Amino acid sequence: MSRKSRYNHYHIQILFECGKKQPILGNSSINYLNNNRNLDTLIIFTDEIYLISSRSKIYSGEDILHNSTNSISKQILKALVYYYSHANNKIKEVIITRKTAKIVEVISHKESTEIKQPLEQFIYPTRILISSKIEIILQETEKGNAILNSLSYYLRGISSTEKFYKFERFWRSLNSIFRFHSNSDSDFEGIRKLRELIIQNQDLFPETINLINQYSLDSLRNTFRWRGLILNDFPTSSHTKSFSEFVKRYSDKRIMELLLMTLPYRKDFLVSQGYYTDVLSHINNNISNNTRNDGELVALIALKYTYFVRNKIFHGEIPESAFKFVDTKEEDEIKNLNQILESLNKELINNNDVL
Repeated sequence: MSRKSRYNHYHIQILFECGKKQPILGNSSINYLNNNRNLDTLIIFTDEIYLISSRSKIYSGEDILHNSTNSISKQILKALVYYYSHANNKIKEVIITRKTAKIVEVISHKESTEIKQPLEQFIYPTRILISSKIEIILQETEKGNAILNSLSYYLRGISSTEKFYKFERFWRSLNSIFRFHSNSDSDFEGIRKLRELIIQNQDLFPETINLINQYSLDSLRNTFRWRGLILNDFPTSSHTKSFSEFVKRYSDKRIMELLLMTLPYRKDFLVSQGYYTDVLSHINNNISNNTRNDGELVALIALKYTYFVRNKIFHGEIPESAFKFVDTKEEDEIKNLNQILESLNKELINNNDVL
């Protein structure tokens, strides 16, 4: 079906409070759900998003703005996420006009007071996202949708000042990536596959590795709850083999020293089932050899440990943080994890071609 036969042309203008007009995305053709032949037109400046979508069906403004399954609504989402990956301004006006051969009518006109702003605040440090790598969100593909979802949560995370809200958004951003990368709904499989990717492609994560390497052994011990992780993930003697395998998946000296510290909590289980000597030998050999593997430490903290913390929060095992007069050790931990997750998500989005 040609564009001419799709005789309802919807012109969506999103205007921003911006002093200087600069180009962000030139005249681009983007496809939409269930349609690979007909394309929408998208142009983005710092002060305006302009989208033209031609459809055979007549939509009201409410159909477009309030129905997330509407194909035009999805195009607006793509445009907004792309915009906020490059610019940082408040929306002041949204105008939707339907044009046909016979009529031109404004079907929706909303001022800033009627608009729910996408981000919580509009002053935050610049995060460098590579334009060529995020253009994939404009495509109607599985990967495009996964990166779109991830980026939407990432942007909400960096715009928030509330630690636990940031943590939840950064985790959702990461979750979207590892679900796509593993082609699985299983968190376990997703984390396993993403761990492999990080360890095998450490050159792609310089910022996250630099963050991790700023922790001394003492600060790693004191910042994170390693005993809590071990007791939670390997709670009974039936998990002893899994614990042994977990230890032997790592070789980095820092990790070995952390695990040596926690080994007494599972020594009896290891001894009774014949794993202790082998596990202790593995730890001591890597400490003696001064083995270093930065990717392992990134994966341990950003994936294994963060998933442990995520489950404690999401399952309601810790109280709401607002009912505290001062920041607790757990809140300081969340702040540290947020820095790591923010960096890792950004580097994964910027290197999504390896997913």
